[in-house]
Amino acid sequence: MSKMIVMDMDGTLLHLDKSCSIETANYLNALKKKGYIIVLASGRNLNAILKPTYNSFFANYIIADAGALIYDVDKSSIIFKTKISKENVKAICSCYDKNTMEEIALVDTEFYNKYTLNTYEERDNCYFIKDEEDLERIANNTIHMSISLKDNSYINEVISLLKTKTKNLDFNIMQDSFDRKKWIEISNKIITKASAIKKIALLEKIDSSNIICFGDGLNDIDMLEYCGISVAMGNALDEVKNVCKYITDTNDNDGIVKFLERYFEYNDELKVLSLIEPYATLIKLGKKKIETRSFKTNYRGELYIHASSTKIPKEWKNNKELMSLVKDNDLNYGYIICKCNLVDCIYMDEEFLDKIKKDKLEYLVGDYRLGRYAWVLEDIEVLNKPIFTKGKLGIWSYEKDINNI
Repeated sequence: MSKMIVMDMDGTLLHLDKSCSIETANYLNALKKKGYIIVLASGRNLNAILKPTYNSFFANYIIADAGALIYDVDKSSIIFKTKISKENVKAICSCYDKNTMEEIALVDTEFYNKYTLNTYEERDNCYFIKDEEDLERIANNTIHMSISLKDNSYINEVISLLKTKTKNLDFNIMQDSFDRKKWIEISNKIITKASAIKKIALLEKIDSSNIICFGDGLNDIDMLEYCGISVAMGNALDEVKNVCKYITDTNDNDGIVKFLERYFEYNDELKVLSLIEPYATLIKLGKKKIETRSFKTNYRGELYIHASSTKIPKEWKNNKELMSLVKDNDLNYGYIICKCNLVDCIYMDEEFLDKIKKDKLEYLVGDYRLGRYAWVLEDIEVLNKPIFTKGKLGIWSYEKDINNI
C-alpha cells in the first residue's frame, strides 16, 4: 500500500498563477491525517515553498533547493542541509559573463541572492549582491545555485567552463513544462530530489515501491524514476511523460487530486469480504448493515464487499423474501461492488438477539443465532467501477492492477 506521496511545486502542485488550491491542500491534509507521508519537492528555497502553500500545513516534509535541504513541517525544523563550498561559489561567480548570462542565483533558506550586472525591480525574497564584500558574506550560506542564460544555446558551453573551475559539483539542465527557457541548476554531487526522498523514506521506513510521485519538469525525472508509482502531469514535458507509468490531468485542473481520488477508490491493498448474492447487493443498497458470521474478527476499518459467483439456493428459508428486496436491481456476481467501514463485532447473546428481532428488515437479511457474531457496517459507498475478481473465504486482500484507474 502506498504510504508516501511526493509532488513537485511549479507546474505540478501550483497553478500557472503560482497559487495552491485550498481544496487540494485540504485533500492532502486529510490524507496526512490518515497516516500518509506528504512531501513537497521543489527547486525553490524553503521560504518560497512555504509562502504559497499556507505554510505547508498539509505536508510532513519539504524538500527544498532540489534536494539540498529537508524540512520537517510539524517540528518546524531543518533535518538536513548541505552547502556549496565558498570556493566553488566564488569560482562560479567569477565566470559570470553578461553576454551569455542573465544572472547567477546564490540561494539560501530565505533569499535568492542575485549576482548580475543587469538591473531588475526589487522583489520579495530576492537580494541583489552589491559588491565583493557582499559576495564574501553570502557565499558562506549558499545551499544551491542556478544560472539563467540569454539563450538556451549557451548551456553546454557554460557548463563546460564551470566544470573546469569547480570541484565535486553537479550541473543539471532544467526546464519547466510551462516555459521553453532552460537554465542550469548547481548542487553538490549526489544531491538531487531523489536523494532527499531516499533519506525521508529511510527515516519513515517506506520502500520506494510504496511512493507515489508527481512531476512535470526535467529536474523531476530522477525522483520519478526512483518512486514506484510515477505520475506525469498532463502539462508535463514529453521527456517526463516518457519515464512515467501514468499521466494525469494538468496542474491547472488539479491533476494531483484527480489521480489520487481514482487511485484510492481502487486501493492497491483492499480488505475484502465475499458474500453470496443477494446479501452483497443488499449491503450495497443499504438494506443490510450487519453481516452475520460464525466467527469473531478483530479487524476494524475500510472493508470492500464482493459478490461471489454463487447465489442462495432456492430451498433456503426466506429465499423469495430476500430476492424480492433486490428484484429491481441487477445482481453483481463476481464483482467487488461497494465499500464500508467495519466498526464493531458483537457477540450474539440473548439480550442482543431480543434487540435485533425488533428490526424486522435487519433480522430478515441475517442469520441471527445465539453464539454467532454481528459485524457492524457503516458508511456504505457504492463503487463507480465494480472490480471483477474471484472471491475467497474470510477477510482477504485484493491487490489491484492500478492500470485500471
